[in-house]
Amino acid sequence: MQQRVTVSGFIYDQGKTLLLRRGLQESFLPGHWEVPGGKLELGEDPYLGVLREVREEASLDCEVIGIHHVWGDVTDYKGEETHFVEICFILKMKPGQSVKPGDGMDDSAWIIKSDIGKYKISQKMMEEINSGFAWVAKNLK
Repeated sequence: MQQRVTVSGFIYDQGKTLLLRRGLQESFLPGHWEVPGGKLELGEDPYLGVLREVREEASLDCEVIGIHHVWGDVTDYKGEETHFVEICFILKMKPGQSVKPGDGMDDSAWIIKSDIGKYKISQKMMEEINSGFAWVAKNLK
């Protein structure tokens, strides 16, 4: 069994969050929509890691507002049982930018909570997105 520590960014802007679609060439969850994020590099600070991942996948500069959710799960990843630990951050996008999907992502969408069911999203990601909206409703009034 291997372990992967990942980070993700729930970017909240005017009642919406950003989703990116994994390209069909991706080996893990092709065509699925998710918030930007990815593997934390060995020794990397999680706060810096999430900002790096958002720049790589969405070409956005953001600032960290807080952590809204941490989860762990054991699942098959590329044919090997893997223990995932994910730290989920709330981010604020710096002004004057536009999304440019990259690093395996091929599309983007800003969605409101009620739009979630319109997208192909894994169960874990659905939980993460709902948790992000709940955190924002409670903490960013």
